[in-house]
Amino acid sequence: MMFLDNNSARKARFVPLVMLTGLVASSGMAGAQTVAAPYSSDYIIGYNGSVADVPARYGGLIFAKNDPATLYLMGRANEVSGTIYSVPVIRGVGGHISSFGATATVVSTAADNDGGLVYAPNGDLLFTRYVDNEIGQIKPGSVSPDKIVSLPGVTSSVGTLQYVPAGFSNAGQLKIVSYGGGGWYDATLTADGSGTYDIATTDTGVNTGNGPEGVVYVHSGNPDFGVNSILLVWS
Repeated sequence: MMFLDNNSARKARFVPLVMLTGLVASSGMAGAQTVAAPYSSDYIIGYNGSVADVPARYGGLIFAKNDPATLYLMGRANEVSGTIYSVPVIRGVGGHISSFGATATVVSTAADNDGGLVYAPNGDLLFTRYVDNEIGQIKPGSVSPDKIVSLPGVTSSVGTLQYVPAGFSNAGQLKIVSYGGGGWYDATLTADGSGTYDIATTDTGVNTGNGPEGVVYVHSGNPDFGVNSILLVWS
């Protein structure tokens, strides 16, 4: 399951305005998204509307650790006033999200947040920063970033990041993707002794093309996916 908001702003972003469980063809605004064949025989799109109290534009999102009823969503993407919010989700038939709770609460500031938001192995939240070409790190319980790391080895500027899940080659590897250049990088996290990480990157030589904003891994065996696959969101 992934989320996409293909709005009229600079980028297409992972957000809960559109819930997708397949591949999408865009015809403009979020309400005009369609699922392309052959995936359209197995997947549909459900629209849930915007999230109360979370200001546009939306950035990356992730479910709170060990809590599938709470979504962490970044608002005011690419702005100095960017913030991460905690959003309750309401599920219907099949466990699909049908709506959102009435009130979102602030988790942490996240200036210049972009399309990537993941948990580090120690529970820190890592988020991409555009156009700064940086990754912000937020410790559990912090209300502002505890460390910001520049990415000199990444073509400016970074767009998103994601961990390779179990069942895929190189499971557990953090991948960083450049929005500006489409580069696909391996990231190495080294504990710095303060509860945060130093981050080094290695260019894998793979290029996705300019504009990637989100990465979703799909295991083989899902309908219409005969092999392990990666879904990419471009602007």
